[in-house]
Parts: sequence; C-alpha cells; structure tokens
Amino acid sequence: MSDDRDERERLIAAVVAAMASRSFARLTVDDVVAAAGVPQETFYEHFEDKFDAVLAAHREVFEPFFDSITLVCEESGTWPLGVTTAIGTTLDFASDQPERAQLLTVETFSQNADVAREVLESTDRLAELLSNGRRLNERAAQLPALTEKALIGGISSIVYTHLVHGRTDRLGQLKRQLAEFTLLPYVGPELAARIALEQT
Repeated sequence: MSDDRDERERLIAAVVAAMASRSFARLTVDDVVAAAGVPQETFYEHFEDKFDAVLAAHREVFEPFFDSITLVCEESGTWPLGVTTAIGTTLDFASDQPERAQLLTVETFSQNADVAREVLESTDRLAELLSNGRRLNERAAQLPALTEKALIGGISSIVYTHLVHGRTDRLGQLKRQLAEFTLLPYVGPELAARIALEQT
C-alpha cells in the first residue's frame, strides 16, 4: 500500500512540475512518467488519462490550501482581519511553493475549457468564503452577485502573472494593495485603505 501511495505522490509531483512549465494541451503522459521515474503502466494504475491526473493534482494542492485559508479566516476574529490574513497566507504559499500555487490558477488551464470548468469550482468555494463580508453592512449586502468571483479572479490573475514571470520575491509586496482592493467594495475606500495599512 505504501508503494502505491509513493508512486501516486511521485506522479502528482511530476504533474505539478510539468504544468508549471507547459500548457495542459502540451502535457503528455510520457512527460509525467519520465519526471516521476515510473513506467507508463504505473501511471494508468492510478489515473485514467492526463485529464484525471491533472485534476487529482489540483485537488491534492487545493484542498490543504483551502483548509488553511478557512482556518485563518475562522481564527482571525473579524471578517476584515480574516481577509487580510488570508491574502497574506496566499502570497506566502505562492512565494514558497510557486509550482503548486500556479496549478491553482484558472489561467493555467485557459486552453482547455473542460479542465478550467472543473477548476472554477474551487474558486467558487473561495468566493463563498469571501461572501461572508456581505453581512457587514447594507452597502455590502447589495453588492452585485459576481463581486466575490471577480475579486478572487483578480487576485488569481495578479499572482499568476508574478509566478510566470519569476517574480516570486515581489509577491509579499502585494499584500497591502490586494487587501485594500478586496475590502473596498464592502467597506468603502477610506476604511479599506486604513485596514490594509494597519494589517500590513
């Protein structure tokens, strides 16, 4: 059983690494098995095809990331503090593990609608966490329905751009701007700027 688990972990690590350097369309099973150092038949013992392997890798990365974001939001005490802390956690993750972070961005899968659609479901879960801010006041409660998805998409796009251009060392500098950007629709420009400054 442990051998199977080790093989699967090696394959998933190979998928993560390969996806960081090429598009889904260019990824092949041969790329994955070569990087993992296992025969092709071993790949098919764990996954049906590359689509299945990429989605498994995405889940393997996203679920612990989502758990960590949920935890910091719960432990922060207030929604605005939870937002700023979650953004800091996201940027730290992207800086420390850029290949894994890139796998969570929709842009990585933009050339394949089927995979992108599956990945968008994970961004919906992040947007749902963010939607708790609608309880803050009447202004927040009346925001357009797509507000949270647009905010998550904006953050994802900015982080992705830094990752693909190798600017991981600058990710930490984004925390204040991203915090202000995310808080602004819910609390207005002045309070958003003040909270972002205080928490960064």
